[in-house]
Formats: sequence, structure tokens, C-alpha cells
Amino acid sequence: DVLVINTESRALTPDDARQKVLTALHPFCGNADQPVVYKKIDSTFRGNVGAEIEAAMQASGAQLALVAAAIPAAGRTTFQGQCRVFDVPLTETEYASDPKTPILSSHIRTLIEAQTRIPVYELDLAVVRSGKLVERLAALGHQERGIVVIDAVQESALALLAQSLPHLTTSLLLVGAAGFANALPAESYLSDRQ
Repeated sequence: DVLVINTESRALTPDDARQKVLTALHPFCGNADQPVVYKKIDSTFRGNVGAEIEAAMQASGAQLALVAAAIPAAGRTTFQGQCRVFDVPLTETEYASDPKTPILSSHIRTLIEAQTRIPVYELDLAVVRSGKLVERLAALGHQERGIVVIDAVQESALALLAQSLPHLTTSLLLVGAAGFANALPAESYLSDRQ
């Protein structure tokens, strides 16, 4: 029911990472049996996140990429569009000085926009908790293709996002770390068995 493809592209150039993702998804996308695509990323945004999201959107035909990289149980959260580790901005943590993939900003939108021309939007925690999440995502889905960074400081925010998915008609690319994946309902990825 789940196929995992490791592209090992974190330390590649953005162009090489983009091509690896396109090549990996090509056999599975663009047909009637296209699966739900979940683009796993590093919760501290190391690597070629923008380039790989763009490639996965291109391969899957997604209108919106929903980016929820928080893992609250591990202290990784997104608040006001910023990646935080135990409430410390990402650029002030040891992840910022990663020798292969250094981090230049705590602002997720800035990191993604450095590698793609697809517009990047942000939905803050107030929107996630407002009861209008589906409405806001649907409105964004009727615009041009876009990437949406979604705040989450607790698992409940990830659960609200996961619960909104069945109500959206826009073609989606799900992007995140283990936190968002764990919040997805089983019907998102399991087939009915007779």
C-alpha cells in the first residue's frame, strides 16, 4: 500500500535533485491509477526542498503542495512561517552549520523560494485552528499553482490539516516529515480489501 523511493538527493545540486525526483515519480504519475504522493522532506529543511517540491508537483500534476514539516513530539515546529527546534529559530541551531547543506534562514518560505518560481503562501496557526482551513486551502487551489507552508506547533494542528484533505478537490502534493505522515488517516493511503 505504500511505496517508498529514496532519491538520496539532499546533498546534490538543486538541478540534479530536481531530476532525481522527476525520474523517480515518472513511472507512477500521469495516469488514472496515480497514487497519493507524499514528498518526504527533512524537518530542518536541509537539502533541496524547493527544487524537489517543484519537481514532485510537475511529475504529479499537483495544483497545490501542502508543506507541513513539523514534528512537535521531537521539538520541531512551524510558527509564523519559521522553522523552530525546541522553540529556537532554525538558524540558531546546530542544523544551520551542516557542512553539506547549511541553512541560511529560519523562514521556510525564504528557503523554498530560493529554489523555485512557484508562488509560496503561508497559513498561520490562527487559520489552521479557525475552522476555515478547508475554505482557505480551496481558495488557494483556485489560483495558479502554489506551495503552502502551514504552521503547526502541536500534533492537533497536523491532525486538522489531515482532516481537511478529503474536503479538497484540488490536486495535492503532500509535503512533510514524519509528523504530517503520522497524522494522515488510513484511508489516505490504504486500499479497500475485499
